[in-house]
Order: sequence, then structure tokens, then C-alpha cells
Amino acid sequence: MNKNNYKEEQFQRWRVVSQRTGFSRAKLYAMLDKNSRGYDPDFPKPIKLGKGAVAWLSTEIDEWIEKKVIQTRGLVS
Repeated sequence: MNKNNYKEEQFQRWRVVSQRTGFSRAKLYAMLDKNSRGYDPDFPKPIKLGKGAVAWLSTEIDEWIEKKVIQTRGLVS
């Protein structure tokens, strides 16, 4: 991401990311855990906002969703 685009960014908390992806909170965190069967190395890492508060960048979630659609439809190997 280009630093000039930060004004267009939105932080999305886990509830919004959960709604957008269809995954539960537990699944989202499993996708981030290297020791989990559900680990996805491509899933965006959250940004720490404060004690016990994290969020994801909206554009990174958009890109991840787009990548998954392309992969599952066989457009990219």
C-alpha cells in the first residue's frame, strides 16, 4: 500500500471482518495461528490498536477475498 492511500483506509474490527468473510472469530484467529490446522499464511495480519484491541485494514481484507475468489475459480495456479 502506498502511504498516500492511508486517508482512504478503514480499520475493520473482527466483527466486520467476520461478516465480510463468513468466518467466526475463532476461525479468524486460527487462520493467524501458525500451529493451527486452519492457518492461512496469506490472511492479513491485524494491527494492534491498543490493549486487547486489533483491527484489519479494509484494503488488505478486500485483496485477500479477491485472491481467494481467483484461486477457487481456477484463474491463477
